[in-house]
Amino acid sequence: MPKTHFTETNLTAIPHGATTWYSHDGDKYAGLRLCVTKTAKTWFASKWDIEAQKTRAVKLGRYPAFKLDAAWEKAQAEIGKIDRGELNRPAPEPVAALPTFAHQLDAYLAYHAVDRKNGRPPLKAQTAKDYRASVDKHFATWKDKPLNEIDGRAVSKAMDNLQAEHPYAAQRLHVIVRAVFKFDEFPGVTPPRGLRGQTKMEAREFDRTIKWEDRLKEIDGIKNEFKRLCWLLRWHTGSRENVLREMTWDRVDLEKGTITYERIKRDEKGRTIALSDHSWGLMRQLHDLRQCNFVFPSLRRMRKDGRLVQGHLDALDRLPLTNPGDLRHLWHDTGMVVGTSPYMMRWLNGQNLKTGEVDMLGHYGQIDDIGAQRIAANKISAYIISRCTPAPSNVVAFQDAKAI
Repeated sequence: MPKTHFTETNLTAIPHGATTWYSHDGDKYAGLRLCVTKTAKTWFASKWDIEAQKTRAVKLGRYPAFKLDAAWEKAQAEIGKIDRGELNRPAPEPVAALPTFAHQLDAYLAYHAVDRKNGRPPLKAQTAKDYRASVDKHFATWKDKPLNEIDGRAVSKAMDNLQAEHPYAAQRLHVIVRAVFKFDEFPGVTPPRGLRGQTKMEAREFDRTIKWEDRLKEIDGIKNEFKRLCWLLRWHTGSRENVLREMTWDRVDLEKGTITYERIKRDEKGRTIALSDHSWGLMRQLHDLRQCNFVFPSLRRMRKDGRLVQGHLDALDRLPLTNPGDLRHLWHDTGMVVGTSPYMMRWLNGQNLKTGEVDMLGHYGQIDDIGAQRIAANKISAYIISRCTPAPSNVVAFQDAKAI
């Protein structure tokens, strides 16, 4: 925007032409603007509207019929109105009584609990249960309030506090609260401000200085054999902890040496993977110890429906390893070292396949070649075992180890 001294002489001398906005070169006429076009010179008052969060331009009149002094006097009056929020604006439409957050949560979960026309699979029952638990624990203050009466600032503050103390809980709450608010588009209702962006997960440093043999010693020192075998299989399959803990024997084929995972996230069907020979042997050990339908049963029995039942290893049984989640990352590192293809790795350790990988396999396809899977799994297990074996201390020992 070009500047010029606003004087009657200079204003008269400004030529008509392409649309150009002029402001005063100085502080005297702050907010006064002159718009010059091919046919007219028009005064405007321009000011940032804090309430509307945008710049407002109010038309004052044309020059020279509207002289500089008259334009400035009117500009000051209009700028004052902008500062006080007194400009005439359409009155917002009254918002009708809206459903409560709890009502919308029920509607959202019910909608996603069945097959949908877009082909997406239904929401898993456990996921719905986790969402409800998250709302009951961290969103109870607002759960029974209508959507338009929820205090966005209070929610944002609570989310910030939760993020600082429990980032995973904040992430889950963020997902469900945002989804519920956007499930139905109500006029004048938007998600609380603090939920418009993803919550940030703090990156955890991956300690690569711990020797693999020391990690194995930590696992071998576990007295509970189910826990020990569970964590060994997690290392040799790259599986998520909950996927293994909740596994039942009807998902295991000991004759073929395969496991069929239940639906993982958006996968429509189960996923059958081949076990390495080492993991296959661990599964046979578990079968010899079989106590119930769970592959990894808890030693406790819980009362359910008037009877005692044996569940799977739950949160109370989790192994207090040093950064136990690292085992999955070590499996991934091993896969890359031995040259396993990315889509094979993602298939074996239960990750969701990327779009291109699904196209490669076919819609809802799977890697049918169990032999190829087992070759890849065996290479990974062999490398893990080699890294967990202490290096020979002398040449003779190295030759003996090589002979073995």
